Amino acid sequence: MQKVLIILFLFPFFSRAGFVKHDTDKVKEMNRACIHLFDAGDYAKIKQLSTQARILSEKNNFAKGIVEGIRWYALSIERTGDPDSAIYLYRKAVQIAHNNNLKRLEAQCWHNIGFGSYLHGSFEVAVEAYLNAIKIREEIRDTIALGWSENNLGLIYWRQKSRNDALKHFLNANDLFVLKDFKEGIAISGNNIGIIYEEQGDPDAALTYYKTSYKVNCEIENKSGIALTLNNIGGIFNVKHNNDSAEIYFLRALKINKEIKNLEGLELNYRNLGDINKIKRNFKNALRYIDTSISVCNQSKSPQGLIACYQSLSWIYEDQGDYKKALEAHRLYAKLNDSLNFGDKLATMEAKYGKEKSEKEIQLLKNEKEISDLDLKRQEWMISSGIVGGVLLLIIFGFVIRVNLHRRKTNKALEQKNTEIIRQKEIVEVKQKEIVASIYYASRIQNALLTSENYFKGRINDFFILYKPKDIVSGDFYWALEHKGIFYLIVADCTGHGVPGAFMSLLNISVLNEVIIERGILQPDQILNETRKEIIRSLNPDGGDVSKDGMDCILCAIDLKNKKLRYTGANNFFYLLRNNEIQVSQTDKMPVGLTHKEKPFTLHEIDLIKGDQLYLVTDGFADQFGGPKGKKFKYKQLQQLILNNGNLTMDKQKEALNNEIERWRGDLEQVDDICIAGIYI
Repeated sequence: MQKVLIILFLFPFFSRAGFVKHDTDKVKEMNRACIHLFDAGDYAKIKQLSTQARILSEKNNFAKGIVEGIRWYALSIERTGDPDSAIYLYRKAVQIAHNNNLKRLEAQCWHNIGFGSYLHGSFEVAVEAYLNAIKIREEIRDTIALGWSENNLGLIYWRQKSRNDALKHFLNANDLFVLKDFKEGIAISGNNIGIIYEEQGDPDAALTYYKTSYKVNCEIENKSGIALTLNNIGGIFNVKHNNDSAEIYFLRALKINKEIKNLEGLELNYRNLGDINKIKRNFKNALRYIDTSISVCNQSKSPQGLIACYQSLSWIYEDQGDYKKALEAHRLYAKLNDSLNFGDKLATMEAKYGKEKSEKEIQLLKNEKEISDLDLKRQEWMISSGIVGGVLLLIIFGFVIRVNLHRRKTNKALEQKNTEIIRQKEIVEVKQKEIVASIYYASRIQNALLTSENYFKGRINDFFILYKPKDIVSGDFYWALEHKGIFYLIVADCTGHGVPGAFMSLLNISVLNEVIIERGILQPDQILNETRKEIIRSLNPDGGDVSKDGMDCILCAIDLKNKKLRYTGANNFFYLLRNNEIQVSQTDKMPVGLTHKEKPFTLHEIDLIKGDQLYLVTDGFADQFGGPKGKKFKYKQLQQLILNNGNLTMDKQKEALNNEIERWRGDLEQVDDICIAGIYI
């Protein structure tokens, strides 16, 4: 059965009067109402109240109220299926909180960004946001909030199949919550610990944690938590082959999630009911439940849910004997799963933000509590000494000396630990600098293999190359060659970006040189056919597991003298700007690499005229998030941008494209490599 760990996203703060008390009370009342409305799933009312609270706070220049108003509004649209816009608003709230030194609110907004990015499947962005929240919460010693961030990092590890690391973070979170007797956190982290134990093959230990979590959720009347633990208890019954009991628990959870309109919970319940009906071989009901779960995932924009749905769908079709549909569903599952897996990069990000320091300071909090307890005992002895007389003063004096000695010993141990932390941090920083230096050196090697602009200048009258790697080295590349009077130009997007993408680009450039120059294959479709064979052969030399890596590209062979263009596309295309109109080239919907559609590429030919302008593109420009709502740039807007600047020189067009994508991106991270080649005929 599929499980969902609870990821914490809500942490209310209430502001004290900094302006008219009556207005302060109004804002507080609105925030309290939003908490109850959130539990009830009334997101429309939250939008209304949070907008009123923000306007009232802006009127009185009340920064806390402004941040909370924006944050509540963002939460409401996030839970109704618009995480992109929510993340944009959270970032706006982060900036306001930072400018006004509202550290707790700034940390909470980073936490909300983490949750919104998690829903959207942007795990790298989510981890960075949680680590920003941890950094601030460590600084201000916010124990409960720190526990929440530990919990959510555990979730990311769980998504990456690193269960031991996930369990470590969940246990850290649970310790912090127990330290403060925070019941909501105990319920959440306990549920998550139960799921890890279940996945590690210990259902009895898992059931113990689930039941504890269910009990605490009932005490605090947390309906979403009750529904989730009911679902997970049902999963234990399923593991123990008690399918009827499991189905009863899933249906109870479904009823609650319908009541509170919890989309994430609903997609999980429908999926688990589909799996139960598959086991019972009631395939009609199983498919109905899975289809409903897919619909809910699309509504809530949850790629994680879609991954699990397509996996369940493939299993159902396989049990039915419909292997064609099973294969299609499995391919959708594999494609989504690969897109959300970033593996070892998580460990690097933790090192960057000093996660080892976080673990040491959690232990420091426990030590400080022990010292605090000893201080309380000392005070009790001193009070008793005033009652029983001077005799006990000697005993108390001895006790105080012992406590002070113990404190000095503890402080000395902590100083040694802090020294070790600093040493480890310096080691990590040195290693990181070495790694970055190596990557920069690799970028010099990669740039040396790309076609130089001087090579273009000797053969093309007017052109530009807009080349923007995401991570120093790039999986996108451009490559040109003049051979027997024909100018060959390819713009390609290899599998991955960063170092893996760069390796693929070097392999593909090497293969293109061999196919065209050494073997004399000159027709674009035949070039890609042979390149595909060589890539598959290079990535599978021993005949074992076959890599599906390769590239998407557009390859043009331009006869500048006779104004003829022959081309072949593999998923990618080019734009032809002629007489202030844009035409989009044809392309084959398959990559240059292993694919189930492996068939010959198609050759296309068109006549060129003087003044034509060609633009060969990869998907990085169109896929960049940004703008006022944090959404993708998209190809339609790129076409209009090219059309608007088509009367400029190629250098000016490059400048206009670069300025626009930087303006659109703003403070957001570049999501992919960008490469556009423009040629004036």
